[in-house]
Amino acid sequence: MVLTDRGKQRLEAAIASAQDQEKYGARFTQTELEDRAGLSIKTIKKICHQAGPADQSRVEGLFSAFNLTLEPADYGWPQPDADDTLQPVFDVAAYRKCLQANYGYLKLYTLDSTDRADNIKLWSMFIEQTVREALPPSRYELPLDLKRQLQDEDALGEDLSAEALDYYRREYFQQPACKVLAAVAVAQRCVVLGDPGAGKSTLLQYLGLEWVENDAADLPLLIELREYALAESANFLEFLHRGRGVDWQFDPTVLHDYLTQHATLVMFDGLDEVFDRATQAAIIDDIIRFAQQYPLAKILVTSRIIGYNPERLQHAEFRHFTIQPLDDGEVDEFIERWYDLAMGSDADKVRLKQRLREAIASSKAIQNLADNPLLLTMMAILNRRQELPRDRADLYDQASRVLLYHWDVDHKRLQLPMDAIGRREKQEILRLVAYEMQAGEDGLKGNLISANRLTQILTEYLREQGFSEPREKANGLIHQLRHRNFILCDRGADTYGFVHRTFLEYFCAVEIVNRFEKQRTLSFEQLRDEVFGLHWQDEPWHEVLRLICGMIDATFSEEIIQSLLTKEIDRSKFLIREPWGQKRLQVGGFLNLMLASDCLSEVKNVRSISKIQFQVIEALKNEIENYEHPLSWDSANALTKRVSKPLGESLSWLKGQVESNKSSFIQCAAVGSVAASSNNEEIFHWLKELAINGSDWGIRVGAVDAISAHPSCKSSEIFDLLKYLLKNDSDWGVRRASVQTLSKNFSGLPEAFNLLCQVTQNDPFSRNHAEQDKPSFIFFECSS
Repeated sequence: MVLTDRGKQRLEAAIASAQDQEKYGARFTQTELEDRAGLSIKTIKKICHQAGPADQSRVEGLFSAFNLTLEPADYGWPQPDADDTLQPVFDVAAYRKCLQANYGYLKLYTLDSTDRADNIKLWSMFIEQTVREALPPSRYELPLDLKRQLQDEDALGEDLSAEALDYYRREYFQQPACKVLAAVAVAQRCVVLGDPGAGKSTLLQYLGLEWVENDAADLPLLIELREYALAESANFLEFLHRGRGVDWQFDPTVLHDYLTQHATLVMFDGLDEVFDRATQAAIIDDIIRFAQQYPLAKILVTSRIIGYNPERLQHAEFRHFTIQPLDDGEVDEFIERWYDLAMGSDADKVRLKQRLREAIASSKAIQNLADNPLLLTMMAILNRRQELPRDRADLYDQASRVLLYHWDVDHKRLQLPMDAIGRREKQEILRLVAYEMQAGEDGLKGNLISANRLTQILTEYLREQGFSEPREKANGLIHQLRHRNFILCDRGADTYGFVHRTFLEYFCAVEIVNRFEKQRTLSFEQLRDEVFGLHWQDEPWHEVLRLICGMIDATFSEEIIQSLLTKEIDRSKFLIREPWGQKRLQVGGFLNLMLASDCLSEVKNVRSISKIQFQVIEALKNEIENYEHPLSWDSANALTKRVSKPLGESLSWLKGQVESNKSSFIQCAAVGSVAASSNNEEIFHWLKELAINGSDWGIRVGAVDAISAHPSCKSSEIFDLLKYLLKNDSDWGVRRASVQTLSKNFSGLPEAFNLLCQVTQNDPFSRNHAEQDKPSFIFFECSS
């Protein structure tokens, strides 16, 4: 039997139901069930490995949901005796096969069920995350109403003053970063925290596979706390005996004896997915009691950051690790492995790898998404079908389409027609939610909306669309968000947020443009004076304002940019005394110019507004050439980067600033901006010449920093250049930059290590200010 398109739609709805209904509890991908309906031999084998006798009623119920026939003999299961549905003896070999079947392959259907060719093993694809052993400061950086609610629920702890939060943030980033497998290997009890999409569950599945693939000593047990909270189990052993969705039905007596006598790895996934606070507190008690009862067991718990209170587990001697965003090296490793595994010997994979790398390097929008494993996976899938849009609004639209496709709506349970809530309706809902968030007390800073307000928005929308019982249907949709959280996700404390704030900003901008262009409820004067006029100094709004300029007609954008150029700023408020004593102007002193330039860069047909383009570039150049106050490094870098965007005359002008400007910061920043504009040999030769013969330390530092990012940075010629600078340049800043470049690009070379050791022993040390910037110290910093 082959499924029709209608049948596939019904199948998709059934798969969504399988995630959160007892009636359809089997764990099968959409592809597997489509193949199974066609009696694929390959899929029959998968079902034999993935299912057991206890799943038979679920599989039959799932197929009957869309009128497919499945003969019992096709399962390939041995028929159990009536009293033998549970296995009293632990079969290690069978358990290995079960874990391999459940976790062996990435579940890509959750991002793109049409990508049928990608059958990627998790074991081969896993990119080990980086962690810090500390609680993240973001848990305190919350809207006031949510912060108070979490404190009332004992889910946050005491409030922090602005000074204490700043200290806490510095302390957090001073904690050394390390790889997660090494961290959890030495921690007998630990909690791993991370944002949505950071790979917490994937980490636990990998640890389970590590026992399968490498015959690791410690038996892994994985418990999904969401399922445990729903089960009526007296304890974890009973849940592992009878619980829904467990990997194996362990005999509790046999398992108790094993836990008492052998080392094990017991993993509790998703503490944040237990939404009732009393139930969550009881489960924490269960975990602590379990750890005390079985001291040989290594315990690992995962949770999202917001809403997590560490106090009780800290007192029980649980260490805490926070997953960091992917760094450039991890992103590059992901791209390399992804296309190797997904495309095999296909020659086109080389082109696709390079295309995605170039897209990330050249687009801030794509960079903002690429440090999240879930969203990077989504972009890898998108990139395989088409070039990723450089235009930010188009990119976010493409990304949201992928994620919206998998915001599965259980039409049957909600009593909705199959086509009642499609992509358009989902987008409208998200636009309304995003607009509501920006209108709240904390605006776009929060990325949070209460469950009550979300229910009101959905109820009003469904009522306007003519649905009966809109509140019940709204509650049903929100219930599904708890379990299939691809764009909106549960953030704890009865609040929801976008899985990445990029989507909050995008949908907020789309809603404002919709009100301006289609609904005509927002005039141009209101857009210019109220939306831009009220928020141009509010940095969390800048992304939204930029996106708006990219979506509306260029003539409207031109007038908005012109109004930004006329804004006045009291620059005395942005003069900050730096550690070595000089007051320098921070970026906030010309924030209107920065925003005007950024909005200009979003306009698609910039040639039609060439007059305002010229005005913006001239204003940027004037700040660089005729500064009233010395510029900070961030200010110099921000200005030169924006001047370099339109190439040609601007590039030659920046080269002139390298030689003529009196500010070392501007000279250094100008070198970097010129280098970032092109990787050709002429620029590379220019950089090498500046590194040795630049007239100012800022020029030479800028050249060394730029060389470290050039494609030819690992050549023997560059090694010799760095060696020369370390031994001969009189400026410590140049030697410091040389140490960093050497450590970054030649760390595996014995000669480089010996050279760095010589620097440690022989480099002159004379501290000029409070910061520790000497080359010898940087060596230890880079080597740690």
